[in-house]
Amino acid sequence: MKCWRQHLWLALFLLLVLGTGLARAVDPEAPNGKEAAARPQVESLTQQLTVSGPLKYGIIGFFLLSVVVLGTVIFTGRKKKPSLAPVVGKSRPQSEADLGNRYRALFENANDLIVGTAMDGRLLYVNEAWKEMLDFSDDEISSLSIFQLIHSESLDNFRHGFQRAAAGVKIKNLEATFVSKYSKRITVEGSLHCELVDEERVGIQCIFRDITERQRSASALRQSEERFARVFAASPVAIGVSTLAEGKLQDANESFLNMLGYQRYEIIGNIDTDLGLWANVEDRDRIVEKLLNRQTVREAQCKLCTKKGEKRDALVSAELIEVNAARCLLLMIYDNTERLNLESQLRQAQKMEGIGQLAAGVAHDFNNILTIIQGHASRLRGSKELPGPIGDSVEQVSVAADRAANLTRQLLTFCRKQAMLPEVMDLNKTVGHVSKMLERILGEDIALEVREGPNLPPINADSGMMELSIINFACNARDAMPKGGRLLITTSVADITAQYAKTRPKAKQGRHVCLTITDTGCGMKPETLRRIFEPFFTTKEVGKGTGLGLATVYGIIDQHRGWIEVTSELGKGTTFKIYLPEADKKSVVAVELAAAPVPASGKETILLVEDEEALRELARMILEQYDYRVLEAGSGVQALKVWDEHKDEIDMLLTDMVMPEGMTGRDLAEKLQAERPAIKVLYSSGYSPDVVGGYFKLPENSFFLAKPYHPPKLAQAVRDCLDNTSPGNIHQQSVAAAA
Repeated sequence: MKCWRQHLWLALFLLLVLGTGLARAVDPEAPNGKEAAARPQVESLTQQLTVSGPLKYGIIGFFLLSVVVLGTVIFTGRKKKPSLAPVVGKSRPQSEADLGNRYRALFENANDLIVGTAMDGRLLYVNEAWKEMLDFSDDEISSLSIFQLIHSESLDNFRHGFQRAAAGVKIKNLEATFVSKYSKRITVEGSLHCELVDEERVGIQCIFRDITERQRSASALRQSEERFARVFAASPVAIGVSTLAEGKLQDANESFLNMLGYQRYEIIGNIDTDLGLWANVEDRDRIVEKLLNRQTVREAQCKLCTKKGEKRDALVSAELIEVNAARCLLLMIYDNTERLNLESQLRQAQKMEGIGQLAAGVAHDFNNILTIIQGHASRLRGSKELPGPIGDSVEQVSVAADRAANLTRQLLTFCRKQAMLPEVMDLNKTVGHVSKMLERILGEDIALEVREGPNLPPINADSGMMELSIINFACNARDAMPKGGRLLITTSVADITAQYAKTRPKAKQGRHVCLTITDTGCGMKPETLRRIFEPFFTTKEVGKGTGLGLATVYGIIDQHRGWIEVTSELGKGTTFKIYLPEADKKSVVAVELAAAPVPASGKETILLVEDEEALRELARMILEQYDYRVLEAGSGVQALKVWDEHKDEIDMLLTDMVMPEGMTGRDLAEKLQAERPAIKVLYSSGYSPDVVGGYFKLPENSFFLAKPYHPPKLAQAVRDCLDNTSPGNIHQQSVAAAA
């Protein structure tokens, strides 16, 4: 820039000299002096040019015009130096001074930290922001090295960046942590470059920006994302993220995977409809439509399909979110299947409870009828005047009544209205008796085989409950063999060792009777096998099973201090082994001694209270047959009237438990015993005493007789009650113990 200006100035000077000479040549009247000295030279020049007067004036004008043009170019061609603000009306030195002041003001007032160091890191200058941030005074700064102010965690990284800057590399976005005078940490990000003076490296200039708050915000954001990630991963609610348009799955938590039975790699990147996750694709379309219409989606009832094709009832909540600038669907899914199953089980239980109440009422009334049938049949069997064929018929009536009584007991047991009545029994006889019924239950396409083990020891069990258990096992076996098969029932003796008992949770050491029931059905999966004794658990179709059969059997066997072992294999069948302990020898001896008791007669007066007239009449006849005096009443209210008239004569109260007119047998007995505590009471009912009496314990001088009963049992129970001795019949002893 300076070079061409100097050349223009020199050209302008020569033109001026030449123009002046020409002017002197034209004007002979020029003054003396230096101009006169030059005149001979100009004249010589003009003579040589031999130019006429007008041409001379043209040449002079040309030189003057050239001078004007060159001067204009020189002065208008100068470029102005940039400045931070206009400096109109000021001279050049003053403008440069202002510019320096402005740069100094920027240095001092900058929010960023500006620091200059020597090549070894000693501090040379810092701005005010640096001083305020690090709390060092001017005197302290001169003795500090920048490396002393860097926290040890970032010192190595900073030193590496400083060395590179000293080598001439411009360093950008270098992060470091300064430590102030009072140990405050300041995280900064900045740039470093080397300062040169005459091509010599004299120092490092650093410009830093405080990013402490940004780092804190970033850390808080990371922590928030980590918390969300942990919540997302650990949530018991299934959560999945899929693209809004096509349903491509972007992410899913463990609950989502476990609920539907997938591995992560099997679903991520795949479309939910292609995987068949929605049992009804319309459910997803409906959810998307609501969200696009800015409606909330909370607990929408949907059905989802697992990897195995099982359908799960789900409550789906959804939100629209953005993932990597793409609109996505956030699904929060609560598996509602178990809750709906529990609700169904509750409804089933309530229904079964209603059915149980109805069945119990029917069984109670039926027991009264059976008592009448059994009583009169027993009296006929005792008559010696009946012809042989008629006696056989009466015998069949009595046997049928006994079987009907067992059925009602089973029904009451199922309805939980009958206490267990254990007795010493031969399991082979029970199996043989129930096998005749099973042939009708199983049908013609299932072959039944019974193998009774020899020398089977007696067990102490409720025969009715044993029959109910065998029937339940047989019904399950039948359902497992829809195309027919074979059912094998065997009995055997099992001596359980201590070592074997340790391997079975319920097993007990000692001699047991083993009832084995094997079918050739479809078998069970291991997961099904683990749940077969759970109440209401069933693998049958809706309406074809309650899930109570095996649960009832499990409870019965457990009450008998036994246990059940199950083995099953898919396609080959299932085997149940029921272990029942051998009866105590004392119980066996007691049965043998009391096998044929002979009831004794008496002369006492008995107050008989029974609302069923036919049954009351039968009981009166039986008691009078044994020489007792009987006073009758059809209800508790009537019994009180009879009591008022004959209280000093009555020795015993024989009363039904459930009666009309708002007074039960228990209420009546309590009133009479309040007046005369020594009076004996014999309760009788088709229910067990703990059920009808609100789980009460039989008081002193009180006994219980279950319906239906035979005449000898009634007579023996009355005699035992009057004598205040334990009943001589083992069956009644068990009842009293159960009460």
